[in-house]
Amino acid sequence: MIKKITELNLENKTVLLRTDYNVPLNKEKVDKYNTWRIDTTFETINYLVSKNSKMVIICHLGRPEGRVVEEFRLTPIAKYLSKALKRELFVYRSKNNPYVKEIGPLAETLYFLPRKKRTSSPSYFLPRKRGASGPENMQNGDILMLENVRFHPEEQETSPVFAKKLASIGDVFINEAFATAHRNDTSITLLPKILPSAAGFLFEKEIEVLGSIKKKNKKPLIFIMGGAKAKTKAELIKIFLPKVDEVLVGGVLANTVLAAKGIAVGKSIVDSEIAQLLNDIEITNTKLHLPLDVITSQAKDGKKPIFIRPVGNIASNNMILDIGPDTVSLFSAIIEKANTIVWNGPMGYTETKRFSRGTEAILRAVIKNKKAKVIIGGGESISLAAKHNLLKKIDFVSTGGGAMLMFLADEVLPGIEALKK
Repeated sequence: MIKKITELNLENKTVLLRTDYNVPLNKEKVDKYNTWRIDTTFETINYLVSKNSKMVIICHLGRPEGRVVEEFRLTPIAKYLSKALKRELFVYRSKNNPYVKEIGPLAETLYFLPRKKRTSSPSYFLPRKRGASGPENMQNGDILMLENVRFHPEEQETSPVFAKKLASIGDVFINEAFATAHRNDTSITLLPKILPSAAGFLFEKEIEVLGSIKKKNKKPLIFIMGGAKAKTKAELIKIFLPKVDEVLVGGVLANTVLAAKGIAVGKSIVDSEIAQLLNDIEITNTKLHLPLDVITSQAKDGKKPIFIRPVGNIASNNMILDIGPDTVSLFSAIIEKANTIVWNGPMGYTETKRFSRGTEAILRAVIKNKKAKVIIGGGESISLAAKHNLLKKIDFVSTGGGAMLMFLADEVLPGIEALKK
């Protein structure tokens, strides 16, 4: 059992709140179809405000690999938070503050969200003109957002020294980053060993809903798996096949399975490092459904000629970019009979509209099945649902991609283990 946020004394405490705001940006703004991952943390944030807590938000963006990378600064996230929470935002750049010296690049920029508006200006992004505002002079209800925690190399090195530095600015730790629960990062696994800790409302709900799928689900249970990150998902196919009724596979994952079995995929994107993992997967397994036909082209931008090809007959200069109409029909027929659906990852290269049609068709088939309980995880799948205003028709939207799949496969998630009583 993990400790819940409601079990902790939070009155007048400084709370370190770990979130996962790793969302796509569009022209230096949070992509409007991907705000859901941020929005789902507001219940916990508002609860902490109601307890007169001071909040220090710790989160990451992208993979800066322990160095400051300008495109991964959290300014767009902070701007969105400020507007959504209706709290003015201030940039904090004090080089004289002891906290900055102690933490290093982590605190090159801090964002300070005061409890009350301190100006009538309509702008949500203003430089703080008077004094420094760091953890040492926050008021109850204030929110301080640290710069990208992965700018600091110790975050992904599981560093006890770095954990102590972070812990020194808080009284309590709350983990609301279920999507990062499968990572053994310092802020995920070591902070709970130092401070009184608990799961936020979102983290708790993820475990509750996904746990119910593992313990009791209505058959037929089908998994739809696509997208990239083929290594993780290939390992999980072998785990899921005995447990579920059907597994539908598309995207880079399908390309990789086909290529590993000696089927020509042209110049399609594949994960060549995982062929060995796929040796035990029999593509003739009646539960496993790979594409029958695919959409191919020489380029991903949709400007080159586009072809529908049966699997196994892909031109050497073409790449697979979506599932074809026969595959859509097959997958849709299976989806229609399902009573529980778990979906993670798109069926094609959805960044180009022409190659998102297969995924859109599968999404329509999923929504059309009114009797099924539907769980969707993975950013691209959810983003597409958001674009079509369909998120409210999905029973549960998981913030986790790999974390969701690993949890369902009974893998050990370090972030969950660290919160256990």
